[in-house]
Amino acid sequence: MNLLMCCTPIGKEYSFSEELRYVLIAAVYFKNLYPQSIIFLGTTPDAEIPNYLYKFITVIRYPFANLPFALARQNFYKNFVNSNQFVDDTLITGCDVLFNKCIDLSTYDYKIAMTYRYHRTMPYCSDLVLVKKDEKIFANEFFADIISTMEWMPPVILDGWADQLSIGLEVGFLKDCQYDGNINTSPKNNQILLLPSDDYLFTPNDVFSSIKKPDAGKKQYDIKDFNALIGLYKKKYAIHFKGRHRKKLFFIFAYLCAKNGLVDFNELEKKINNRTLFMEYFEHFDKFGEALVAGKSL
Repeated sequence: MNLLMCCTPIGKEYSFSEELRYVLIAAVYFKNLYPQSIIFLGTTPDAEIPNYLYKFITVIRYPFANLPFALARQNFYKNFVNSNQFVDDTLITGCDVLFNKCIDLSTYDYKIAMTYRYHRTMPYCSDLVLVKKDEKIFANEFFADIISTMEWMPPVILDGWADQLSIGLEVGFLKDCQYDGNINTSPKNNQILLLPSDDYLFTPNDVFSSIKKPDAGKKQYDIKDFNALIGLYKKKYAIHFKGRHRKKLFFIFAYLCAKNGLVDFNELEKKINNRTLFMEYFEHFDKFGEALVAGKSL
């Protein structure tokens, strides 16, 4: 199993080097499950990639700036499945997703797998698509159909949720009774497997106090939140730290997983200083991590 992510400096030229930390950490988590995997990163032709990153990541240069990003990303996926680099089953996902369990769908007959959510307004997430290595033709048609649907959408949609809307139109909508937490198939094509997002792409809800916007600009962390997340992490296939406020949990969670022996950053730390990897969050880690591991309160 290989992994494909995207991370570009478009619109975030000054923070791109910090954004690459998500890629590195996500790669470590994935390698922990699939040691022989290749981690692919799609980025722009002019993106500055630190030399140490090439030890962990295979970089693919692509002209993302030529199109609105959501549309460019789907074109990139289509280009990838038609390339010589598509040699194994590949998980296409965001760089803010941390995997914990190997996905085994060997008992199912499918060509593509993706996740469904528990509501009909935005039923599918474009941040996890599993493409089987022998289904290049099917995958090419799948992405081509999504692209053709997106191309007529207005800019305000293309800059937001165009890919999710297109996937919904192409995959179809489940019946209400099928939003049941079980694995389903697409209403339009039974070769597309639909995985429940609660298990396969879990998103921490806003009920976690550590996700809420902190008062007076102060960082807000809650030990009970991380105890709960680490417990959930052991049971879920992946956790998706989507959105600006959830992303602030990403680095602390990764650090605390390492403290608990759930993931090993040793090889990464040989190439990049720990304080650089976790940057502005590091000042909180020593006392917070020690308290959490010891089961104490701050």
